Amino acid sequence: MNTANSSFQFLYLARLHSRKRPTVLVDAAAMLAKTIDKQIEVALVGPDEGEESKVRQQILDTGTSDWIRIEGPLQPGSTLDRMRKASVYVLPSVNEPFPMSVLEAMSVGVPVIVTDSCGLAPFIAESGAGIVSDSSVEALSAAMRRFVEEPGLRASAAAAAVGLARERFSMYAVTSQLEDVYQSLASSTAGQAPSPVQQMLKGRGGPSPTTDKLGGEYGEQSQQHHGCHDVNQFWHRAEAVAEVPALGEERVVVLNVELGFPLVLQGSAAAIWELIDGTRTETDILMELASAYSGADEPSVAQQVRNFLAGLAFHGLAASCDTPGNDGGSRY
Repeated sequence: MNTANSSFQFLYLARLHSRKRPTVLVDAAAMLAKTIDKQIEVALVGPDEGEESKVRQQILDTGTSDWIRIEGPLQPGSTLDRMRKASVYVLPSVNEPFPMSVLEAMSVGVPVIVTDSCGLAPFIAESGAGIVSDSSVEALSAAMRRFVEEPGLRASAAAAAVGLARERFSMYAVTSQLEDVYQSLASSTAGQAPSPVQQMLKGRGGPSPTTDKLGGEYGEQSQQHHGCHDVNQFWHRAEAVAEVPALGEERVVVLNVELGFPLVLQGSAAAIWELIDGTRTETDILMELASAYSGADEPSVAQQVRNFLAGLAFHGLAASCDTPGNDGGSRY
């Protein structure tokens, strides 16, 4: 298939790792090409983690080298620009709890195809931001075919993808959801002496302009965050982050001085930020927050905290690692 004039591109942007199943995408695309007349292309972007040689052999075996290509890893900060060039984003991996690359694709209006074991699958299916299929080659190929043959589907999914990313998973949306969870529990502790964490969770105002600007679109972070979320890794503040306390202990302004985007954290968001010091894992943070309340809905709180930490990582404000250590943020 000659793609010199192709305008429909499927993009895979993730590590070339067996868990991500890039060879399955090659098989699905090869199957698709036999059933359609339109020209398509498939681009696989990301660092090799053991699967590149297998993918290259799969491309040769399926005779798809004219229109399936491996582009290699991207430079940090180039993810969103590359996403915007794609027609549809495909992530064939299974049991993916919180794929950052899918959120990034949706944030720039690129529809997605994920498997039904993906943690974001229920949200994607409900909103119409893409297609959720089972993990078989046949199902993935059928999902790809629908996007090629139904232009209206792609247009509606693109609009839904932007809406889902901004309204459900943006930094401000996640912060608001987390705040609502804790505010709903606050009444159960009425009359008790507030703990330091509870004091930081008090009060909630409207979003600041900088919060809206930052929360409306996901940041451009390196591909190290495009993978499985490990609750046992230690969270620390990024080295290039400056922190300015505001309005007492209930609000703080944080800024990645290299990226230049300020974010106002208050209420529960500020409480979590205070706990990110390089010595706590996600599990530790959850335990300390939960201890401030009785009767907390643990799964709901855990998901909101996980979303918030992922958002901080997206914007270059925090990161996780395998060993504890001092955080690199600066306070002014």
